[in-house]
Amino acid sequence: MEIISNKKIKLLRLEHGWSQERLAKVSGLSLRTIQRIEAGESCSVESKLSLASTFDVAPKDLTQLKHQSQGDNELDIPRCISLLSILSTLILLVSISGGIALFADYISFLILVIMSLALTIMSKSVQDTLMVLKLFKWLVFKPYPVKKLAARIRTLHKLTIHLYSSSIFISLIGLLGVLGQQDLNFSQIHLYLSIIGLPILYAVMISEMIIRPIKCKAEILLCID
Repeated sequence: MEIISNKKIKLLRLEHGWSQERLAKVSGLSLRTIQRIEAGESCSVESKLSLASTFDVAPKDLTQLKHQSQGDNELDIPRCISLLSILSTLILLVSISGGIALFADYISFLILVIMSLALTIMSKSVQDTLMVLKLFKWLVFKPYPVKKLAARIRTLHKLTIHLYSSSIFISLIGLLGVLGQQDLNFSQIHLYLSIIGLPILYAVMISEMIIRPIKCKAEILLCID
């Protein structure tokens, strides 16, 4: 019988987004076998080889879960490539749509970030907010075990809510400013739409491109602890 890391198997399964039933089907093992392995029981050599083949890793890599320390800072190459691809696509779309000047409102962006962080500090604490900001390195580095992970996930959720609420508030202020003008120049409609829409666009980008990936990594780590 072979001893393999149940946490390693669970981590790999969650990273693939599979349920135990799905893993059993893909690997050709029974659901009961998968459940026993994740419960920490030993397995046969055949089961170990099947799981290694399913996850495309060497059999020896299933024997232990390598936890990174905060100082390791091992680059997460696949996610770095994905991030660069997304950024390249956004730059291309911005270029096609009229250039960076149409989408760059640095004041709105700065106000959005400051308001979101301030609201998060008010609803949680300075320490909780700083602990979450330290996780932002997980965008390019592989995650490692940290303290109070569940609390950090809750703070990330709060930060997301405050991002969207702040963006709506800023957009409403922009809308009131536009409507308050005595002589509206409809030839500048694209400028008015930018003033109103950019804060919400920024909030969506920060939430989906930065916060959500970090939150997903944190939730996976929390599941295997």
